[in-house]
Amino acid sequence: MVNRVPMPAPSTPLPVDWTSGSAAVRDRWTLDPGVAYLNHGSFGATPKSVLAAQIKWQEEMEREPVEFLAWQLPSLMRSLREDLAGFLGCDADGLAFVSNATTGVNTVLRSFDWSAGDEIVVADSGYGAVLRSVQHLADRFGVVVRVARLPFPFADLAEIVDAFREVTHAKTRLLIVDQIVSATAVILPVAEIVALAHGFGVPVLVDGAHGPGQLDFSISALQAEFFTGNLHKWLCAPKGSAVLYVSPAWRDRIHPLTLSHDYGKGFRAEFDWTGTADYSAWLACGTALAHFRELGPTRVRESNHELVRAGRVLLAEALGVELPHPDDSALYGSMAAIPFPIPAPDREALRRRMFHEERIEVPFTQFDHRLWVRISGQAYNHPDEYARLAAALHRWRHEGGEVGR
Repeated sequence: MVNRVPMPAPSTPLPVDWTSGSAAVRDRWTLDPGVAYLNHGSFGATPKSVLAAQIKWQEEMEREPVEFLAWQLPSLMRSLREDLAGFLGCDADGLAFVSNATTGVNTVLRSFDWSAGDEIVVADSGYGAVLRSVQHLADRFGVVVRVARLPFPFADLAEIVDAFREVTHAKTRLLIVDQIVSATAVILPVAEIVALAHGFGVPVLVDGAHGPGQLDFSISALQAEFFTGNLHKWLCAPKGSAVLYVSPAWRDRIHPLTLSHDYGKGFRAEFDWTGTADYSAWLACGTALAHFRELGPTRVRESNHELVRAGRVLLAEALGVELPHPDDSALYGSMAAIPFPIPAPDREALRRRMFHEERIEVPFTQFDHRLWVRISGQAYNHPDEYARLAAALHRWRHEGGEVGR
């Protein structure tokens, strides 16, 4: 029997009065100190301790692959699943590991028996990869896609619920809703939208790509049939780690995209083993969760929100624009989007110029034919970084769109 490598011990505890962007906090990540990294929302950033844990799991697997993959892995996955289920507020039997939220969405979509004329509801603010996955259903099966046109800017969340109400009815087979919109960073009223759908007998898939770690919530409390969320973003787990939750009534109908030896042995067995793979990203999620708990989930969320809250005001002033929604913590968490008022070149080219000329990493998103500057806040960020971005955008505004000139 090979001795399993123990989980790495927690790193040195932070002082009680830690502040965002302090050396003690930032040193936990490998981020380039010369870059103002205000884009945690795109891919996350994995701390050194979590990367070290992933490497240890890889080394353990390669020390005796058969012993590890065939005999140790099932119990390791079971223990990790139970820990994460407690954190996410759901029963472990319905929690499966997937590589990312897009995979989770596709897993649900491919498990439905679609026919021509079936209707599916999405929002125009939905993530591009998800909207294209839905378009595939339309192209292949003749599924009718109904699109809720979400207002942004907006004054009241009721406007968003009303947008879903206009396109949902008893013929709808599935409704997909973002927990947090990627392009605009708005937290959608998921519970109200789920209740609306259930009034028509329609199941709901919540795309919670940005939820775990950024929001304090319970999957079970959402009462949706399906939930998928990334762990590599706001929980800072390794890339390639996410979860899919399926409610009890649907577990015998939802199958992984790749079926393997455990097909027919139940939901958990099918998802836990889909073939030979590197499971280290999933296994290192235990260390990521320990790191998050050590920093203090409430403290991190509140600090991240305050960074973004102050940052969005600075950017709005620098760009001379109005903020797109009220200052309410129920509307945004650790990200915020501010309108970009000047016609600009390709948004990816703009991001690259901002990075190369200003050493600032920040995304420019697109929604409703407008560009938005989306900022993130994470424990490694410092308030000065948002002032630095505001100054760069102020120059852009007043110097004809030439970043850094």
